[in-house]
Amino acid sequence: MRARTKIAGGLPRWMLLLGLALATAASGCGDDVVLSGCKSAADCPAADKPCSIAVCQHDGKCATTPLDDLGCDDGQACTVGDRCKAGACVAGPSVCACQASADCAKPDDADKCNGTMFCDKGSFPHQCRVNPTTV
Repeated sequence: MRARTKIAGGLPRWMLLLGLALATAASGCGDDVVLSGCKSAADCPAADKPCSIAVCQHDGKCATTPLDDLGCDDGQACTVGDRCKAGACVAGPSVCACQASADCAKPDDADKCNGTMFCDKGSFPHQCRVNPTTV
């Protein structure tokens, strides 16, 4: 024989569950009853990514939802117009001619007499310039 579970006030567990079921049915929707957890997005921790937001689901659990087509900052100084896509910040077009000196190999004519090119990050936007120490 199973032991009968009693809860607060000494009521049997089945009475509480029956009362909850009746209240849920009377409301017309199970989504209206939240036993614990969040009631709004303000109850949830902030999303840890710039292209997602915290939401409170109907079951009272916090979740994150990815954002689309919202401006963001990918952390790269040379890109502009960065946008959220499926929850990730996607870089926009670059306004810099280079990010690293290897990017300057194409404009370099390989003539050692007139110096080698490097990516000058001291100016903005970054430009390929002749390294004065190689002339």
